[in-house]
Amino acid sequence: MYLAIPQLELARVLFLQNSKMFHYAIDPVALGIDFQYFTPDQQNLLVEVNDSAQLSRSRFNQLFNQSKLAYTLCDDSGKKAFLSIKASLLNNRFDKKDSSGNTSTWWTFTFDAPDLKGSILEITAYRSPKLWNQKKVFVVKEITGLTQIPNSLPNNIKFFSRGWFNASSQRGEQAPSEKQQAPNLYEVDDQATASSFLPERTIASGGTCGFSLEPKRNTESVTANKKIHLVVDGKEHQISGAELASTELPSFLGQSTPVVTSDNTMEELNETIFSAFKAMVDNLKLSEHLHFVSYEVRQLPKVGRSKCQKKKNGNGCRCAAIAHFKLVNSLDSLSLIEIDLSDMKKTRRLSTLIFKHGCLDEARSRADSILTALVAASLTWPTKYFKKNDIHVQRVKHPQAYNPLENDNASIELWTKTVKDTIELF
Repeated sequence: MYLAIPQLELARVLFLQNSKMFHYAIDPVALGIDFQYFTPDQQNLLVEVNDSAQLSRSRFNQLFNQSKLAYTLCDDSGKKAFLSIKASLLNNRFDKKDSSGNTSTWWTFTFDAPDLKGSILEITAYRSPKLWNQKKVFVVKEITGLTQIPNSLPNNIKFFSRGWFNASSQRGEQAPSEKQQAPNLYEVDDQATASSFLPERTIASGGTCGFSLEPKRNTESVTANKKIHLVVDGKEHQISGAELASTELPSFLGQSTPVVTSDNTMEELNETIFSAFKAMVDNLKLSEHLHFVSYEVRQLPKVGRSKCQKKKNGNGCRCAAIAHFKLVNSLDSLSLIEIDLSDMKKTRRLSTLIFKHGCLDEARSRADSILTALVAASLTWPTKYFKKNDIHVQRVKHPQAYNPLENDNASIELWTKTVKDTIELF
């Protein structure tokens, strides 16, 4: 007898617990922006959920199986399998035109499954009418349980976010004789700002599936008063979630490690080529109408036989810089994309692209698809693609004296003002 397990179903149970994780699967560079972890001793793993994830603590607890998330982010075998989904997307997707001339993208889903030896699998299945090597074949309809998954994680796993805690100023005036006290810390659970995790925008995967690790691990999200026992440099510490939020973590826990992704482990990227763009983005951070979320530099993807993702002078890959913002007075996101054309003639310019989207996670995946369409269009902004996918965009020309490597204050200020004026057009 043979048992056939659809790979998408296995990936759903292992990793794709909600639509957020699917966004991470097709754009894994966001993992390194939203999560970082500390391993202060052999028994503890502390995973910090950065503000860029826009996730309140209650929504985090609602949407995530924490053991499954830790396995995805920090277990060597689980992380490698999760990142193979993006490699499958790049290698196995293709465009297909129908009789009406409309183009659709197809993806034969595959991934490199982790070692599951010793795991217990519970399923519902049906018998296929076909035989394989003269033996019966049963096809899995749904995996209802996947337990005792081997792992190499520490025993205690804590999730925390400095954004879950905040400092409140003391009310009233203190008497002169009273000692000045540090601000009280209270827990923040602002679901209104967690736009990408609102119920209508985050879809949980179907089915109810049991999931567990072997050996078992203790996982929880840290509260303000919960004490964590740590041994750092041979010294024992008891530290609360509130103290974590107010502590200079590297000096206490050691340097953090961003979650490694397939995108940020490629050849070293030359980020200095975007010095002027980064300076302009830094100016935008000061705007009272925008909340900065993240900035990243990534390689352009390879598309078919096109070589536009490589520089003409043979000096490595061509890159894009992407900045994501949230609009303060709405749930919408705003993204800026700048392309490196430094190897081309000065007359060859490509304006800065700005696009508005309702959900940050979807905006990140849109950025990936926009870069793919850009390469397919030979490094011109794909206007047909924008129109077809209802992506609202504006383009901003560079200042006349613009030099991507120089932070000329006058040019940067002019560029920033032009970008702000353009944002108001949305």
